[in-house]
Amino acid sequence: MFKILLSKDAADFLGHLDFQAKERIKKKLEILETDPYPQGVQKIIGTKNIFRLRIGDYRALYFVDYLTNTIIVDKIDKRSRVYK
Repeated sequence: MFKILLSKDAADFLGHLDFQAKERIKKKLEILETDPYPQGVQKIIGTKNIFRLRIGDYRALYFVDYLTNTIIVDKIDKRSRVYK
């Protein structure tokens, strides 16, 4: 079982979303608690251990810390802005 932590940027972005979008993203992130690499997750090319989770028009970038059993969500944003 993994614990999910949001970076300040990710938490701020979620705070600005409407209720439905926020809940959809939270439900998708909760899947990572039991399976850090669910179907559809892809490693970001050119990075060491950063993965992306697709959530409709949004993307969540995260990495897994096995020493503390933690998933750190670094960034959540629209596809057009998340990789910048």
